[in-house]
Amino acid sequence: MKKQITRSYLEYLGVTDVTKDGKIFTKNGELKPSEIGKGNRLAIKLHDPEKYKSVPKEKRNCGSGQVDILVYHVIFAWFNGEVPYGKEIHHKDSNYLNNNLDNLEALSPAEHRAKHASMREKTNIREEKCRLDIPREHYVKKIEEYEKTKDYSSVSHYRARLKYYDNHIKEAQSLAEFKKDCMELNVWKQVFKENKNKKLWRECVTIEKMVKEKGIEAKPVVEHALEVAHKYFGRG
Repeated sequence: MKKQITRSYLEYLGVTDVTKDGKIFTKNGELKPSEIGKGNRLAIKLHDPEKYKSVPKEKRNCGSGQVDILVYHVIFAWFNGEVPYGKEIHHKDSNYLNNNLDNLEALSPAEHRAKHASMREKTNIREEKCRLDIPREHYVKKIEEYEKTKDYSSVSHYRARLKYYDNHIKEAQSLAEFKKDCMELNVWKQVFKENKNKKLWRECVTIEKMVKEKGIEAKPVVEHALEVAHKYFGRG
């Protein structure tokens, strides 16, 4: 069973002060970036062998004389007294590296999952609306920028935006080609009607009805009809 994170426990580990913007201090001064492990995991070094023996095993880091703890747990517990038992800390803006106190809140696991599901839904809606507003190069540069600073939350966010952008560009191009093909098919229908080729005229009418019913799903049929027309009657 994991130990509850409280302010008294943090003081016991050697934390002397914490700021609301996420800076953490011990008796040796502010914890430097080099002392922070992957992501938000903070390694607090313990120099007192007797104190280390009493630290719960699940909080130890391979017996190296330090305790692993999440940065945002430290910040929340320091100002609120504890991380409530059974609660999880949620980042309001979904940026896991923004550990400002105002960006943190304690939620039950169910509430936490629901919050993220809701935020994903809102993000998808936002992406749908602004998918073509910014050049593709903008997303690529943002990904490269955040990869250098190891802000993996932002990297994931911009990769998702880039994926939406690419998918919708592809869909838009496909739709434009489909509309162009439908316009050409309509021209052929008029040609067949003028030449009194009732059979091919009726086939064009049938395909147009299919387009109205199925939309872009009828794209392969339209393309095939144009291939046949080009093969036997040229390109007009």
